[in-house]
Amino acid sequence: MSNRSKGGAGTEMGTNMDGHTPPQPDDTAADMMQEAVRLERSGAWDAARQRYWSVLQANPGHYRALMNLADLLRKTGYRSAARLTWQEAARLYPGLGEPWLALGHLEREEEAWQLSRTAYENAIARNPALWTAHQGLAYVLDALGEAQGAAHHRDLGFTAQPHITIPGAGTGTPIRVLLLASATGGDTPWLGLLDSGQYQVEIVASEYWPPARRLPPHDVIVNAVSDADAAWSAMDAAESLAGVSGRPIVNPPALLRETGRHTVAERLKRVPGVETARIIRCSKTALGDDGLETITGAGFQFPVLVRAVGHHTGRYFERADDVGRLSEAASRMSGEELWIVEWLETPHHGDTPYRKYRVMMIDGRLYPVHAAWSRDWKVHYFSRTASPASQMLHERFLQDMPGQVGPRAMEALEAIQQELHLDYGGIDFDVLPDGTVRVFEANATMVVPPQPIILSAVSDLIRSRI
Repeated sequence: MSNRSKGGAGTEMGTNMDGHTPPQPDDTAADMMQEAVRLERSGAWDAARQRYWSVLQANPGHYRALMNLADLLRKTGYRSAARLTWQEAARLYPGLGEPWLALGHLEREEEAWQLSRTAYENAIARNPALWTAHQGLAYVLDALGEAQGAAHHRDLGFTAQPHITIPGAGTGTPIRVLLLASATGGDTPWLGLLDSGQYQVEIVASEYWPPARRLPPHDVIVNAVSDADAAWSAMDAAESLAGVSGRPIVNPPALLRETGRHTVAERLKRVPGVETARIIRCSKTALGDDGLETITGAGFQFPVLVRAVGHHTGRYFERADDVGRLSEAASRMSGEELWIVEWLETPHHGDTPYRKYRVMMIDGRLYPVHAAWSRDWKVHYFSRTASPASQMLHERFLQDMPGQVGPRAMEALEAIQQELHLDYGGIDFDVLPDGTVRVFEANATMVVPPQPIILSAVSDLIRSRI
């Protein structure tokens, strides 16, 4: 479970239940409520949403109908409606923490850190033993650079509740997945890829799991701890737990240890047809008064990129064009350890000179995910330049990746996959005019949309390990 990337392993430890009994109005719609829950679990979301509305029409203010409806609205993309529904639940039941907890999660997913912080604090004020709120608040405080407060709430939340079960929603016997996660970040966002109709997921915060405690029953292990630069203690713990289990594992920690940013950049330099930027790790102190000496001493020239260790999705990631801007950028970074990354000039020109492709490596095969042009050097698909050219690039890439990137690039991507040898991971890259693959990053922490072809590949991967 990652505080440093959208999604993480996917959910906080603990339960969304408040632990308090809400003052429930007379329930005249019990059958409709049961039917709504059944429809939701079966994936009939439109019908479930209508049924929850029917419950609320028959029994205005029905607490569980409000909460379930809001969660369903969030899952189906109606985030503003979900927010309003949880706010209504919070208004109607001012003594309960659960609506505030849900609002905290929603705002955190959108990186609205202060709104999320306020919501989590409201949840804790109403129920100090709502461990999930402490976990969520730890993530938010970490994102805000408040390490001491984050550690306090992390210890409170995960010591009390290092495990959560997400039951399977299908009709058959589910595959039991033990998902080894980190409480501090550095996770592959697996939950969005694990179909609840197929799996029962036991999420364990690896570094908080008591050594003498028996692991939940499971058929296969999926290791989500994947940030080799920031999650060493969790990776050690995950490796130990995997050894105790003895079950087959997807993405063993031993492989992921070798996927830190600097390590991958150095490994890929020996792969033919691949270019990577030089990268060094240094402290904030080294970029203060002696910042110029640090940069020139390492052989860098301005501009350079500055990035906080252990953060993803473009957060705490800036370009510095001179030593003054370098010092300013460093002061805004979370944590004390930073990456300095060589700036590589783009070969493209025009209004949208920056391009990025993303491909996933799943069980020995490559799957195109997205492609985008952007006016900003920090290219994200969700913030790409909206243009016919960008949309055409994306569609061509999905439909014919070899035709779009060319044979030399395909050969290089295959070689990268063989070098990293991950069960599941991603590559962000561009293709230079001569077919060279310029790799921006390659690791297992990338967020991908739950495309049918990706879901199918993940299902095949996990089933092949049982």
